[in-house]
Amino acid sequence: MNSELTTLEAVTENGHQTLMTYNPDTSPGSFVSGEIEHFLDCIESGQKPETDGYDALKSLRTIWAMYEAVVSGG
Repeated sequence: MNSELTTLEAVTENGHQTLMTYNPDTSPGSFVSGEIEHFLDCIESGQKPETDGYDALKSLRTIWAMYEAVVSGG
């Protein structure tokens, strides 16, 4: 990623290749607007979100277990 976090590039044997360009909206709240839009689309269509509450909770439990292991020395 470049320093502005707007272009994702890969280094290939032929040099650099741009994989994705993103034009971020830096207004307040804009960073979650895509997530909110995806969530609302899922409600409307009945599809499962890319990350649902169950998956998010599993991730958090893993992180909490790692913190606990560090704090307890295990």
